[in-house]
Amino acid sequence: MKSPYPQIKNEDVNARKGFTLIEMLVVIAIISFLVSMISVAVKKGMATGKSTACRSNIQQMLRAVSLYNIDNQGDFPSMKSNAYGDTWQIQLEKYLGFEANPQLSTPRVFQCPAQRWKSPENYNSVLKGDYGINRRLVNIFETTDYLKISDIQHPMSTILIADETGSWQRDIYYYDFDDPTESQRWRHSDGINFGFVDGHVKWMNFDTFKRLGYLVPDNWRYGWRDGLIY
Repeated sequence: MKSPYPQIKNEDVNARKGFTLIEMLVVIAIISFLVSMISVAVKKGMATGKSTACRSNIQQMLRAVSLYNIDNQGDFPSMKSNAYGDTWQIQLEKYLGFEANPQLSTPRVFQCPAQRWKSPENYNSVLKGDYGINRRLVNIFETTDYLKISDIQHPMSTILIADETGSWQRDIYYYDFDDPTESQRWRHSDGINFGFVDGHVKWMNFDTFKRLGYLVPDNWRYGWRDGLIY
């Protein structure tokens, strides 16, 4: 008796076992697209994580400065004129939990995870970190004319600590913008994490930094004695 169902030939079955060239190219294109999207997401996530860790470092330093203010009648930590003196990092040691010895390896709080141009062996001193302090607050033009926390009229817009290039001099002494084109400064998605006197941390890119007035000649060359209102 003849079957009522159509007969399937072996060659028809074999023909449907594999992908056509067009189908394979489409699949490859989709996979490539998904991989690129995942790669971008992973890189963005890593950059965000590094920026968050950096912000945490700056916030710890800002809290340490606040405690220093309380213990020293409102004074800011001072800036010394020699590389191995009682620098601002060492003056904050008891508030950050490390021993005041410049020959120690750089405490983690002074290391920015987004710093790309320094190798681990460069972090061989307390003084060789990736952050700088506003010299106009800690020592105005290298004199003994120090400011107190009560002298700052605009703490929300006065920069205190921020990402620096990490050279052995600048991170010891001060944070300024004598060369704002240095790419190492703008290491968080082309921006910088700035810590302010009132204790908050703000990310700014160069355009925002300039638009808010921080690059006017009287301000950026030697830091900021008092901030700008924005």
